[in-house]
Amino acid sequence: YILGENFQLRMSAIKRTAGLSFANVNLHFISPEHFFGEMDSEYQLVAIETSEKSTNIFATQLPEKIILLLGNERNGLPEKILEKCQYQVHIPMTGKCKSMNVSHALSVALFEWQRQVFFR
Repeated sequence: YILGENFQLRMSAIKRTAGLSFANVNLHFISPEHFFGEMDSEYQLVAIETSEKSTNIFATQLPEKIILLLGNERNGLPEKILEKCQYQVHIPMTGKCKSMNVSHALSVALFEWQRQVFFR
């Protein structure tokens, strides 16, 4: 899902970024209010975000039923969405680089969740 508003304004940027993959990805656009109102209560929200409240993803026991939330690479997740998350985790970085591409961050987070849940 892509949470937000004014999706028509973002479509050109999404198409440009996705390139040839755009035709193969099924995007679902939803307002944050609708998403949070319809969310299954069995799932816990995990924000992948570097913040004062975030913990190292590799030192945090992630729940089995999760919904991962990632913000855009420039601004991250809005505070009002972070407040709804049960967990805020960051991926520790070494060297001069302090952040990574959002798709790479999702890959690392999914790998760590799978490692914890299926390979304990």
